[in-house]
Amino acid sequence: MGPQPSPEAPRLLTFAKEHGGNDDTRHSDLDGAQGAGEQNTRARQLSTMPGSGENRTETYNQYVEGGSKLLTLQPASSAAGVTSLAGQKGSTVRSPHFNFYHDEPLFGLDIGHANIKVMQLETRHDKKPEVLGYGISDYYPQDAVANGVIMKPDVLASALHELFERRLTGSITTRRVACTVPTTHIFSRPMTLPLMNDAALAEAVHLEAEQYIPMPADKLYLDYEVLRRGEQGVELLMVAAPKAIIDSHVNFLQSMNLYPVAIEPTMNAAARLFRVADPSHSQPSLLIDFGSIAVDIAVFDQTMFVNSTVPGGSETITKLLAQEFRSSLSEAYVIKSQHGLTASAQLPKIKAALQPMLDNLIREIRKMIRYYEERSAHKHSRIAQIILFGGGAIMPGLNDYLSRELKIPARPLKPWTKIDFGHLEPPTELASTIYITVAGLAILEPKEIFA
Repeated sequence: MGPQPSPEAPRLLTFAKEHGGNDDTRHSDLDGAQGAGEQNTRARQLSTMPGSGENRTETYNQYVEGGSKLLTLQPASSAAGVTSLAGQKGSTVRSPHFNFYHDEPLFGLDIGHANIKVMQLETRHDKKPEVLGYGISDYYPQDAVANGVIMKPDVLASALHELFERRLTGSITTRRVACTVPTTHIFSRPMTLPLMNDAALAEAVHLEAEQYIPMPADKLYLDYEVLRRGEQGVELLMVAAPKAIIDSHVNFLQSMNLYPVAIEPTMNAAARLFRVADPSHSQPSLLIDFGSIAVDIAVFDQTMFVNSTVPGGSETITKLLAQEFRSSLSEAYVIKSQHGLTASAQLPKIKAALQPMLDNLIREIRKMIRYYEERSAHKHSRIAQIILFGGGAIMPGLNDYLSRELKIPARPLKPWTKIDFGHLEPPTELASTIYITVAGLAILEPKEIFA
């Protein structure tokens, strides 16, 4: 792709679809089967506004290479200030009168591979955001969520109830919720097409998408965002989100009597917190979310530039160590937590167990860095730092290992000096990294959804 547009806050772009209907505005038919983590799919943001549950209009947002777009779910209503977007094919539609939602609080809810995190923040003018409540559920069976789809909502419901009743520090004061979906499972692709009018462009995107996204149209939400028009053509970003993932999350939240106002990929939530709470966010940075079963990687340069996913995470490391040391998983967890990649008598065996996984991670990071630097050559930009977060990021020696291998300084994301826990006891330093994503959700401002 050519030069990026200037960085800015997410812009509201829409495609409209009557909930439960078949006619999607700017929705393309796609062929094939759903990809998984190995597809290196790009994931971004989807946001929703409470509706009747029967007749709603949908729009998508995605931070993708070179820009962003925001998907909102609005009631299809003729009430003042709420405009039905249905039937306006090929157009970008804005509903301008959402100010009455701006002061409404929300809380973040991060549905992970094996547990749920929640957090609510109160933003205050010229003051640090204050945490009103936070907590993490007990572990639940890993088959409760499969390939991003909530398969056992009753299991998650039980975990969420138990979290609120027994594991919550402080309080959650609202039913309005911003929720995560896995970054891995949403598709996006940059495209450059010849100059044409909007109607022709919508059709061209439809045809191009058929070649690139291996999934049937009736199983996807699809939209695109024009980034730049110039003599060389139209640069745009095509985005597709599997309906099974999005619908399973919306249905789960509504079944819990919650009102979903935003559904956002995990990396985007963390990137928001990095942008808001880290003083070095203006430097081109590589963000690494070291999760339990996968590692998400993103280049952040004022906004999300590009991202990818590598299979294998902290749970994978524990299993590999258990095999190498012929130990139980609990014993392997202790080895990982106490020694990790630091110098010790155990290091040769640890490296022997983990080297293939680490080599794969380093290869993908180098590919991402090369991709970014080739496309930013006009402004001589280079990655200045590596920022780590997620449960796997606390492994001793990981930062130093990445710094040595990539010749770029690596450090954990520590946003908590910019967030006030007030009278609440903050999480321990080791535990705090697991709240990065949910804090990024909780700090979401209504103008990012309804601007």
